[in-house]
Amino acid sequence: GDPLYPENGLQLTVDLTQSEGTYNATIYVKQGVAGVLEDFLETMVESEGRFDTSLDTIEDKITAMEARIEKEEKRLNNVETRLIRKYARLERTLSMMQQQMGAVSALTAFSLG
Repeated sequence: GDPLYPENGLQLTVDLTQSEGTYNATIYVKQGVAGVLEDFLETMVESEGRFDTSLDTIEDKITAMEARIEKEEKRLNNVETRLIRKYARLERTLSMMQQQMGAVSALTAFSLG
């Protein structure tokens, strides 16, 4: 469970090799897994942290992809319009050729008849 005192688990090292009456103490505080996880999560979710940066990057990629899609749609619409006009001209040309063939056939039949 929780320790009775917050200092529980701290390490204290005293260097006894120094002159009498003067001692230096070094205190090491080891952060546990929960503390490390908390620090990690704080850096992830803080303003301008990893999530914000990742979201900004993803939003920029989405915006760029939408622009590419829009540009490609315009290009395809232009191709479609051009092909429709091209095949409409082809249909008119074929229709005129069929009329001319019909007229030639009629003249040939009239001259033979």
